[in-house]
Amino acid sequence: MAIDRKTGLPESWGITVELMENPQCRIPFIEPDAIPENLKEELGPIYDDALNKWGTIPRFFKMLAYSPVLIEA
Repeated sequence: MAIDRKTGLPESWGITVELMENPQCRIPFIEPDAIPENLKEELGPIYDDALNKWGTIPRFFKMLAYSPVLIEA
């Protein structure tokens, strides 16, 4: 198995330095201004709390937003 010296990963994986520098999530984030109607009631207060505490909503929260229970836990 050939290893790409720049990434330290097998070449067959197709992971480039550019991909490592700019990772993209496979599921789209739920942004505060685009919360789906079916999640607004649960997710709105969580996002508001995060904004009050940190001034921003962590990317991890935006990714987990499809399941607000996970963020609350």
